[in-house]
Amino acid sequence: ASASTWLLMIARSRALDRLRAQRRRAERTTAAAQAFGEDMVGSGHPAALQPEVPESGAKLLQALDLLPQDQRETLQLAYFSGLSHAEIAEQTGQPLGTIKTRIRLAMQKLRQQLALSWEEAP
Repeated sequence: ASASTWLLMIARSRALDRLRAQRRRAERTTAAAQAFGEDMVGSGHPAALQPEVPESGAKLLQALDLLPQDQRETLQLAYFSGLSHAEIAEQTGQPLGTIKTRIRLAMQKLRQQLALSWEEAP
């Protein structure tokens, strides 16, 4: 086979891989939206987490409320909306590094806050 045929097959394979990945991401996002409720309620938490939250879920919601707004929103886009870091950066107009830093800092703060709340529990 010629080099052009080889390159064409590589390009075709990469294009198909991207289409499949986009389709899987869209399916995950749709499933997450159905599971957590598409609208955000009052405090900014998914509607499905609001009613009758077990004790550990309530602690998580309290810890989320303590995060700075930009970190909380970025974390929600990543975990509840299923967006990648690059997609969040594109949607918010922030640099990719800023998005990664916000998610990392938010996760660190959540770990610290949840560790404190578990130590305080009877």
